[in-house]
Amino acid sequence: MPGYTYTDLYDPLRLRELFEVFRTSLRETDAVVSERYERYLKSRGADLTLVEISEVIVDTAPHVAAFIVELFQVRDEHGRMRRAVEDESVVFVFKREFVVRRALKRFRTTTEVDAEGVRAAVDALMRSPLGAPYASLDTERAMASFVVGLMNLDRGLRAATVIDGTLADDARAVVDALRDASSTNATLATRIPAVESVDESASVANALLELLDEWVAVEHYSPSVQTRDWVSLKLPHTLDYANLVELRTVAGFPAGAFMGPPETYRNRDGFALTDARYDHRHVLDEVHYCIFCHERDKDSCSKGLLDKEALPKRNPLGIVLEGCPLDEKISEMHVLKARGDGLAALAVITIDNPLCAGTGHRICNDCMKACIYQKQEPVNIPQAETGVLTEILAYPFGFEIYAFLTRWNPLNVGCPYPR
Repeated sequence: MPGYTYTDLYDPLRLRELFEVFRTSLRETDAVVSERYERYLKSRGADLTLVEISEVIVDTAPHVAAFIVELFQVRDEHGRMRRAVEDESVVFVFKREFVVRRALKRFRTTTEVDAEGVRAAVDALMRSPLGAPYASLDTERAMASFVVGLMNLDRGLRAATVIDGTLADDARAVVDALRDASSTNATLATRIPAVESVDESASVANALLELLDEWVAVEHYSPSVQTRDWVSLKLPHTLDYANLVELRTVAGFPAGAFMGPPETYRNRDGFALTDARYDHRHVLDEVHYCIFCHERDKDSCSKGLLDKEALPKRNPLGIVLEGCPLDEKISEMHVLKARGDGLAALAVITIDNPLCAGTGHRICNDCMKACIYQKQEPVNIPQAETGVLTEILAYPFGFEIYAFLTRWNPLNVGCPYPR
């Protein structure tokens, strides 16, 4: 940003000036948010409810991020990260709309499904012209894009009184591609109706979706090597507090011995860490799993899981569920990350947890224990927090941006700059 040097970022007087520049910029950019922020800044939240404070922070954080992007001249990197989140959105639409709400509601088991036949048929589909537009994508995103596109086509065909224009072109492409694919795959030939007119194509789209229902069920209950790490097929498991670690009896030990499932082993290699951090898609999966409880003042991950007398509850193991000891605004961070603004999310984290490089994955999990999901697997908040931090550290001047937020942060109305 013109007028500022690197050393200015460590000068309290210059940081105060920069804070005033931000306030002016916010006023000119978004007068409504600016007015609410100024009220919050003046009262430090004394006249606002916790929900209102969260709303002001979530609405102001993107402006803080945009200001920092200009300050450090990292527009390209920030834009790429936002697009990366947008590109992944189809995976979570596929998971929510098709896997959870449709396929796995239809199939609780796959005992009556011809697993190999279904797998071969779907493989033929993805190698046909129908799958060609997604050939450059990784297999999970390719499948998600294919299925979501087919669902949209199916909805369009069902709603249309006349099939013409782009809808007719899309329907004709599906019918023509299936005619060729069915000639090489017996399952497709028997399961998908042969039609000649686009007016009959709704039956084809429906039959394809039913076949894909079966494929999702097969890959969910008996994942192949290709799909075993797909976030779209992973659902939270029920928590059994008396059996959190699965134990198996080891034969040949008269006194008795137990072992965990071999498929969960992480073999040690010297002193290297054995649990890798989540990649970007897995981080986003945790973010989308969160139900953003702060909007109802129910964010127990941050404030603790409280009883009717506002005292922390205990889980079946007797652990007090007090939530994050720093009161980090976790749910708000997830909202901003889900929208594609990781820098805004980091700005929210550093309000209460400026040393977030020393928390997160492998460090603490009080937040997870107090997550609103008490009967099923909680949101892996530490992985999400670490993912948000590391993506910003990967920016040019990434460390400097993080360190800057620990000194200068308009969201921290109690101390927005050093005094």
